[in-house]
Amino acid sequence: MKETGPELIGYRIYGSDYDVNCTRLGEILTMAEIPHTIVDLKEWPPTDEQITRWGEFEGEEYPINGRSTPFKKYERQFKKLTKLEQLEWIRKNVHVISRPIVEDENDTVLAIGGRPERVAKSVFLIEIG
Repeated sequence: MKETGPELIGYRIYGSDYDVNCTRLGEILTMAEIPHTIVDLKEWPPTDEQITRWGEFEGEEYPINGRSTPFKKYERQFKKLTKLEQLEWIRKNVHVISRPIVEDENDTVLAIGGRPERVAKSVFLIEIG
């Protein structure tokens, strides 16, 4: 894990550069001239605090997309891990985290998951054509 993260400007969209929903949400915010930073979770793995905060927002222990194939495949083994081992497993397997995750500059979670157009409308009041 790297010591420092990316320079964070405006809203934060946590996801990955290969995730079309994160990319599309970034495009929508750019068109609306809303400052934001897309944080690639593979390059900048989340901290225990972030994972916990995101899980609490979802009303769950962790912000895991239970429908993801990788999680379904390893769910039994995951449940047998200690809490610290689970956090480390999530960090190493960030593709199981529900995305995109949107936070403001104060680390307040505004949205997790969903289509970019829905997130743009519900969080930023942006109507898409």
